[in-house]
Amino acid sequence: MYPQIEINLPKLRHNVKKLVNLCKENSIDTIFGVTKVLAGDLKAIEVLVESGITHLADSRVENLKNMKEFNLPKVLLRLPMKNEVEEVIKY
Repeated sequence: MYPQIEINLPKLRHNVKKLVNLCKENSIDTIFGVTKVLAGDLKAIEVLVESGITHLADSRVENLKNMKEFNLPKVLLRLPMKNEVEEVIKY
């Protein structure tokens, strides 16, 4: 059996909203949700988006590709390999 992480979505929602509000109180309008640890879990990413995150960031092109339903700017957290460049531009 592989190791698993259980994501408590209500707690995630609470914490993200708290951070977003702190950012707004301090005039920070651009808030990146780094989804690397979420391994592309769309339910958890949806919580980030609904809670006020303005940008999504991940280190895997495949995860960014799977996030296409979320209409937010996306960022690759590393330099792409040459064979990934077209996909990075597309997604």
